Amino acid sequence: MAAGRAGRRVDGRRRVAEDYMTKTTFVAPGGECPTWLSFLERVASGKLANIIRAFNDQFGNIDWKDSDKIRQVIAEEIPAKVSLNKAYQNAMKNSDRQNARIEHDNALQRVIAELLADHAELFKQFSDNPSFKEWLGDSNFAVTYNPGLTPQNPASPAL
Repeated sequence: MAAGRAGRRVDGRRRVAEDYMTKTTFVAPGGECPTWLSFLERVASGKLANIIRAFNDQFGNIDWKDSDKIRQVIAEEIPAKVSLNKAYQNAMKNSDRQNARIEHDNALQRVIAELLADHAELFKQFSDNPSFKEWLGDSNFAVTYNPGLTPQNPASPAL
């Protein structure tokens, strides 16, 4: 992904505070993004903490090599990447919940496939454990589905 300039919404409107876009900045791939994660936490109304709690309750018995990293990927990285998917954003904005869920599940499948190299255990659980796959899809959809407020990041590619 090439660096780009963020500051305009996909629909061409200028940034406004109600859209959580008050600054223009240059962006490039990689690195941590605490502001984005804070935004997700704010619009998800604390649901990220619930994801971690539910994960521990249901799948804490899985012998992960790095369980803290897996929890972080599930609670932060996956929702952030799924929510940037253009087809999912479009479905949230222009379609009903059922169609948005279909696009969400497609985006989630692509994100999990991208994580294969770094998180093979997670990919294996997603592929081989139907209850884990269902839980991850349901909890991630609950965090990212917000038809009234879709994050816009024109510099990020569709996942």
